[in-house]
Amino acid sequence: MSESRPAATATGRTVDRPDVSVIIPTYQRRELVKRAVASVLAQTYRDFELIVVDDGSTDGTGEALAPLADTIRYHWQPNRGPAAARNAGLRLARGSIVAFLDSDRRWLPDHLAVVAEALLLHPEAVLVSTCPMFRIGGRQLPEDGRLVDHRAWLLGAEGSGFMTCTAARTEDVRAVGGFDERLHAAEDSDLFVRLALRGPFVTLQRRTVLPQRTVGSLSDRARRAGLYLEACAISWAALIADLEQARDPGSEALLEQAKGVAQLVAGLQALSEGDEATARSALEEACRLLPSLPGRAALIASRMEKQMPLWHEPEMRLRILLTAVKAWPDRRSDVGRYLQVWAVLTALRLRRPKEAAVLARRWPVAGTIGFCRRVAPLLRARFRRRALERLYRGREDARLEQAAPQATGDDDQEQGRPRPRAHREGSRP
Repeated sequence: MSESRPAATATGRTVDRPDVSVIIPTYQRRELVKRAVASVLAQTYRDFELIVVDDGSTDGTGEALAPLADTIRYHWQPNRGPAAARNAGLRLARGSIVAFLDSDRRWLPDHLAVVAEALLLHPEAVLVSTCPMFRIGGRQLPEDGRLVDHRAWLLGAEGSGFMTCTAARTEDVRAVGGFDERLHAAEDSDLFVRLALRGPFVTLQRRTVLPQRTVGSLSDRARRAGLYLEACAISWAALIADLEQARDPGSEALLEQAKGVAQLVAGLQALSEGDEATARSALEEACRLLPSLPGRAALIASRMEKQMPLWHEPEMRLRILLTAVKAWPDRRSDVGRYLQVWAVLTALRLRRPKEAAVLARRWPVAGTIGFCRRVAPLLRARFRRRALERLYRGREDARLEQAAPQATGDDDQEQGRPRPRAHREGSRP
């Protein structure tokens, strides 16, 4: 192993079982992970352990966290990706609840208190999210949470929010096998769908995290490389195989849903490749298997924006949208209209008024008012998300801000709050 990697950490502590295990996977984010750790140590809810899984960093992450050795559990492993890092933390977790925090994000001080209370109030829930549909904001209390059974619409589980906004029961995460280490993207969405088969989720709209869009992050690179669509194809194919093998009468509807989503993914892959005929065939089958899909403009917009490999290039985005407008089965549906509007706006942005005018002339006038009413919340949500991304925008090189002061636990002692005790995990080779 390279000498630049962190020194070995010793094992050993015996503690009472904490209520919550917090897992932070990190790779080459020395300064950012210090901020994330500080946000955990500032939680008002104190019955937790903090596990930092260093997925092979060579930037001095281990040395930077060394002053916190009496407060956190630090585990180093060779680089294997975020799914493997989270699974490593899951194996070490002692708590009945597990909460994952991305190393470039931060929690507000009440996050753990909110999610722990929500799961206590809803013992039948397997997961809690404070940002359903990725909407960060709100002031709902844990008692305001509502139970959602995603088995009626499995794709809804994918919209449970950012992993950083969620917490789940450890036994349920382990029961579904943890994270699929074959996936190099969307491993959180895959886990949410599998958890949805075990029980309902409790959701509440409350701002408990500080969002972060890190330019050049792993998710950015994965999208541009087409790994999201590839991961989705693997994920839903695996779910189809599991449901077929189960042969449970109650799984027939779930199986039809899974096959519909697989066709949607195939259609998006064809759109990214410019294959209109294949895209049309796959999307028609997806709409047949998922009858409500033509009205899910927000879903389609989100998947295209987050998963299309070349979406960040305006020219390619227009090409994809033009193909999508032609390939979508029903132009009068909300999705068909939304794609057309999106294409017109993209053409205007690229200073192609003639193409925009041609697209606009094909607009189905009947039903326009109803469409505008239904799509208004989507547009507001997009505007709000973009504003937040600009406000909390960083870069992967970790020179985002001046590093937060290292949390040593002194503040906790001064305020009379107990702090988690030390634990260090085994030595690296």
